[in-house]
Amino acid sequence: MTMPEDTEKLSFQDDKGASRSTWIAAALVFAIIGWMGSGYLWPSEDKS
Repeated sequence: MTMPEDTEKLSFQDDKGASRSTWIAAALVFAIIGWMGSGYLWPSEDKS
């Protein structure tokens, strides 16, 4: 099978959907880090 010589490389720089998923992933990472780190800022009260 031969490939044509005039093929273009795929580029996702102009694709708005590609940047949207990056923002969603970044928001999830920050939310998880904030949730896991919230115990340092507001530790649970001792029941003893």
